[in-house]
Amino acid sequence: MYRSKQRGIMNSMFNAIYHKRNHKIVISLMAFIMFNLFSCTKNESPIKFTEVAKKVGIKFRHNFGAKNPRNILMTTGNGCAFFDYDNDGFLDVFLVNSTTLDSKGKIIPERATYHALYHNRGDGTFENVTKAANIIKVSYGQGCAIADYDGDGYEDLYITNYGPNILYHNRGDGTFEDVTEHSGTGDPRYSTGAVFFDYDGDGDLDLFVANYIKFPVEHHSWKKPHLRGPRYYDAEDDGLYRNNGDGTFTEVSKEVGLVSGGKSLMVMTSDFDGDGDQDIFIANDRTPNFLYENLGGHFKEIGLQAGIALDQNGNETAGMGLDIVDVNGDTRPDVYVTNFHWEYNNLYVNQGGLFFLDMLSSLGLDKNIWNHTGWATRLMDFNNDGYLDCFVAQGGLWAYRKTLPYGVTYPQKNFLFLGTPDGLFKQATNICGKAFQRKHVSRGAAFGDYDNDGDIDILVSNSGDWASLYRNDTPVNDRWLKIKVKGQPPNTDGIGAKVYVHIGNRTIFSEVRCSVAYLSSSDPTIHIGLRPGEIEGEAEVLWPSGKKSVAKVHAAKITIIEEPK
Repeated sequence: MYRSKQRGIMNSMFNAIYHKRNHKIVISLMAFIMFNLFSCTKNESPIKFTEVAKKVGIKFRHNFGAKNPRNILMTTGNGCAFFDYDNDGFLDVFLVNSTTLDSKGKIIPERATYHALYHNRGDGTFENVTKAANIIKVSYGQGCAIADYDGDGYEDLYITNYGPNILYHNRGDGTFEDVTEHSGTGDPRYSTGAVFFDYDGDGDLDLFVANYIKFPVEHHSWKKPHLRGPRYYDAEDDGLYRNNGDGTFTEVSKEVGLVSGGKSLMVMTSDFDGDGDQDIFIANDRTPNFLYENLGGHFKEIGLQAGIALDQNGNETAGMGLDIVDVNGDTRPDVYVTNFHWEYNNLYVNQGGLFFLDMLSSLGLDKNIWNHTGWATRLMDFNNDGYLDCFVAQGGLWAYRKTLPYGVTYPQKNFLFLGTPDGLFKQATNICGKAFQRKHVSRGAAFGDYDNDGDIDILVSNSGDWASLYRNDTPVNDRWLKIKVKGQPPNTDGIGAKVYVHIGNRTIFSEVRCSVAYLSSSDPTIHIGLRPGEIEGEAEVLWPSGKKSVAKVHAAKITIIEEPK
């Protein structure tokens, strides 16, 4: 539209000059042209998303067991995932569902609702293959984690639940097998986030499960809403499961130093101190956040002394969504946490030496956040201009009878902030297309290029509602590059690998991971937007094994880098 408008204006100008009209008319026309060009640049959207879920075949509605939430359990789900389960080069979709429980917490069979797996046909559409893939177990789902835990080259699926979690092993033929009992990963508590990572440096992927609160079954039978938040309940302990290398896991939570008292919602891992092993960060709800320093396979919780446990005022927040990314280009991982309404989110910038400063407001990420409740979040370059942007999924906790003070509502707009050349962010929600103008009660989100057109699309799970797929319709260009790493078995995804891309006059630092945002998993492919003049560069990969790879990378191309044997 913008280009066609420019073309029409320019044609008018050339016609005026060609016919040698009065110079005053030409001057007036030129002024008109400049005004319109400026107006188009200012008002036309630099990025556009289109909601296409049902149009492309994703017809999924989340069910938490009632018309409106009656208790806290009905408010915390649900997650989703982008992953290529059949290795055909196209990202497939998984959506976590809850179900309807009776007064004793048992599933009501005739009212059961199922998780959903959608196969990407490769033409922009999806097919529901849930039953064909044998993902048939009903559970009160919360989130999911994706990884190839057994090193056979196919992505496996872990589902967290209120009740025993489920591990599905990918058979490699388009179907999955429930191996929960055999693997020993059926954590029976109120589980939320989860992440596969190698905590002990033995080469295989272990599993961390974030557990929330001790929620009595009898509270689920309430017929009317009881607005009892997390402070009313005791914290549940988290779980760390060591991969035994034979398809089984052993819980080692206590022996490795995990502590009690955190009401955990989301967990991610990163090498925060650059010593070569994976540390753990946990976003806790109404309890201080946890930061576990990895001391060679044993952990020490240092959140308070690291400055990352509380907000700027020394308060516990409602830590929910989470992303870890190098925000300021110093090659150190920073932490972004989303919170409840009447709180600001947190952007903990890594100062080195395992110390962080909350710099949210100084970077412009506080615009209009205070009266919204944030969940899934991700900092990526959505418009391929070479600067990180920030997505936040939002939605209220309870179906309020009326708008709360300061304009807090139950359904809310999801937000997008665009990064700028001066290192700041600007609120851009209102210029990103109609998809961002609709209000939802959003929770989880996954990120990846499902249509392989070079930009990042967003899958959003909405509580008690239809899932959304935001197709990125920013004009296709060559201002991007992708890097996909292939590790040696058993860590075939290269989880935990550090990637440094040297291009132009900058170095972009990333870590390979799947579990991000809120109860969700995303494509681990590294995606980088490019600035003008950036065409070719060099990628350096530091593998968890200690090995190193170097490869050339090019604009508009995906580079596959394999770990040396």
